Amino acid sequence: MPFSYYHRLSRSQKCIYDASDRIAKVELYRPALHQSRVSSLKDALESGELPPTQRASQELADGLTESFGVPRLVVRVQERRPSWETGELHGLYEADEEGRYRVS
Repeated sequence: MPFSYYHRLSRSQKCIYDASDRIAKVELYRPALHQSRVSSLKDALESGELPPTQRASQELADGLTESFGVPRLVVRVQERRPSWETGELHGLYEADEEGRYRVS
């Protein structure tokens, strides 16, 4: 089911959204390689401490982007979710001047 902003997308953006929405799962090559990173992130989240959560999030993102062969992204963990005019966000993806992405 499309989100409420779907009706505001252009025709080509709707095609991209629809194609993405049809992807049920993404197979991860050798997922066991990432298990320790996932466990570290779980532990960090349970601790409620920002620095370990930041570090573990970045390490997991680094492993995943490397596995998928996509550009590295920078993860920035905040104490609370970023907000937008329409409400709270679950993540904020921003590109820097060179097209690299940062996730908040």
